[in-house]
Amino acid sequence: MKDLHHRIILTIDEWLILKSALTEKGYKRFQTQYDAGLEEGFHAWFIGNGNRVEVITHNPEIQRDIIKNDI
Repeated sequence: MKDLHHRIILTIDEWLILKSALTEKGYKRFQTQYDAGLEEGFHAWFIGNGNRVEVITHNPEIQRDIIKNDI
C-alpha cells in the first residue's frame, strides 16, 4: 500500500472536482467515520490502484453526496 493522501474539502465545487478525478482513476470508498457536524468532521477513505485518499469535510452537503454516491 502506498502513501495516504489527505484532502480537506471545504466546498461542494472542490468535492465535485475531486470526485470526478477519483471516479476516473477507479477509486472506491471503503470506509467513513464521524460526522460533518462534529469537531473531527466527516472522514471518508477511498482506495484505488494501491493508493489511499482520505477526504475530510465539515460540509454536510459533501457528506451526503459521498454517502449517496458509492464511488
